[in-house]
Amino acid sequence: MKSAWRHFFDWWSEHRGYGSRDGMEAALMGVLFNVMGYTHEYIKARLVAEDEDRRLSLRYGIVSREKNATVDCCGNIHYPLTTTTDGDDR
Repeated sequence: MKSAWRHFFDWWSEHRGYGSRDGMEAALMGVLFNVMGYTHEYIKARLVAEDEDRRLSLRYGIVSREKNATVDCCGNIHYPLTTTTDGDDR
């Protein structure tokens, strides 16, 4: 976050005409680099958390958050069949 703030401040300074250490292009590329890196780490953490939820479901037989769904031994989620008012199965 420190690096992102520094690049943002350089970008803002250049935009306002005050100048910066490395110039506008370096500031913009620095902001993009930091945003992409942060996004990568954010998504990676989310996927790890989802994987942990899946393993807990398998280990302890926790029912999926979906109503009446179950998880089998391979980690597949099974949903009960429902019938619509016109008789078509979903």
